[in-house]
Amino acid sequence: MIDLLVFPGDVVTTSKKNEKTRISSGLIQNGDNIQSSKVGFVRKDLRKKCLWIDNHQNRYIPSVEDTVIGVITERHSFQYKINIGAPRDAILDALSFEGATKRNKPNLQVGDLVYCRVVVANKHMEPEVSCISLHFKKEWMTGEALFTRLEDGYVFECSLEFARKLLSDDCFILNCLGKYIPFEIAIGLNGRIWVKSSRIVLTIVITNCLLNSQHINNNKRMEQMVRILLDR
Repeated sequence: MIDLLVFPGDVVTTSKKNEKTRISSGLIQNGDNIQSSKVGFVRKDLRKKCLWIDNHQNRYIPSVEDTVIGVITERHSFQYKINIGAPRDAILDALSFEGATKRNKPNLQVGDLVYCRVVVANKHMEPEVSCISLHFKKEWMTGEALFTRLEDGYVFECSLEFARKLLSDDCFILNCLGKYIPFEIAIGLNGRIWVKSSRIVLTIVITNCLLNSQHINNNKRMEQMVRILLDR
């Protein structure tokens, strides 16, 4: 059923019965079946073995292992409240950073941006997020951790569909921009994108390129757009 239109309640199956697949946005486990919880197209990331429903939804509903960008809204002794654009704020444990201890942990402030992953997503509980990666084990103090506080740069919002498109391995606009200019980017499946480059003006140009690319389907025209904005 990959790339086919489904409706709420439709059973979605993978091509191989014994294949292990992680389900994400728009899918729920119901016994031995995987069912759709919303209207959209079934998509699959072969490399990550992830299955989800793709549509034009603007409201973010957390799913386990989603990468998100959140804003700290409350500080407490051993945890933070963080806005990830979901119906309820998520909880971030103060020790949920690689290498963090009670004596040595990040000191986040209200308003700080954090790149993290969803570890608990349940309609009966508050979402929980973590800055500990399952695969990338750089400690937070090195400044090289995958999930961490995002400093400087610029954050903007986009559709959930576009955010997931940017995370694909064959995303043309990111590969194109990378040929002309070095930059850092963090992509949240909650529709938040953070960009940072060596100069503010370049960060703005990159942001405009990304936003404009949503309305261009031709790769040649997309690269022309990038060149024009960079040459200004």
